[in-house]
Amino acid sequence: MERADFYAKWSALHGDAPITGAVKGWLTISYKCARIFSALRISPNGLTLFGIFAAAAAWPLSRTWWALLLILFSLFADGVDGSLAIYGGADSVRGALFDSLADRITEAFFLLLFYRLAPGSAAILFIAWALSFTQEYIRARAMGLGNTSTGVVTISERPVRIIILMVAIAGWHLNTHISVIAAGLWLALQTVAITQLVIFQRKSI
Repeated sequence: MERADFYAKWSALHGDAPITGAVKGWLTISYKCARIFSALRISPNGLTLFGIFAAAAAWPLSRTWWALLLILFSLFADGVDGSLAIYGGADSVRGALFDSLADRITEAFFLLLFYRLAPGSAAILFIAWALSFTQEYIRARAMGLGNTSTGVVTISERPVRIIILMVAIAGWHLNTHISVIAAGLWLALQTVAITQLVIFQRKSI
């Protein structure tokens, strides 16, 4: 598949989203990675599974630098598996459902990982995680009811949530209070994000 065809297919699958700026930059990288994985005969679902395993492995290693590398790989796998499916013509409803389920599983492991870094912030972490779960549920449910728009890009999308987690990991090695601050930041951003999405969905219904 040529790059232009890849871009067109990706855009069509994402509500005719424009491919410009950072999105185009990421898709360029993702396209090249998809070509490599396709040549290595790695399936999209296989790459998704690798991402889940990386997230699971990061949990017991949360207080080591290995956790950062594993989370980065998990994020990378989550970003490329869809591109690999598009490149290989293997995109399907079943694959999309599996990818969505994988995201929720990995974020559950990330919650457990975060708790090990800031055990005193259990309530804050759980509420933030519940709000992020609700955010994804609202978006999925709205699309299931016929709203073809993916919704507003909130202040706390999945990459942002993972960046906050990585800050918590790095911060734990410098000062354990940084992990607590990161937990509070996650809750604050997630509260704004859920508000953004609810307002958008109310206007679009």
